[in-house]
Amino acid sequence: MQRLDRLVPRVARPPYPTEVMVRILALKRLYNFSDEQMAFQLVDRHSYQRFCGLLDARAPD
Repeated sequence: MQRLDRLVPRVARPPYPTEVMVRILALKRLYNFSDEQMAFQLVDRHSYQRFCGLLDARAPD
């Protein structure tokens, strides 16, 4: 994942770790969620937060 971070730098807000974003994308594709639905599920479901490693953090926009 660190290699990918060096190849594709993010320039906006401080980035979430690539592993977290890949896990979110996997859930999003698995359940066919829109961006808005995925954001809601990350706030609503403790199991999704635990899987993505966001228990003590704010969910990505």
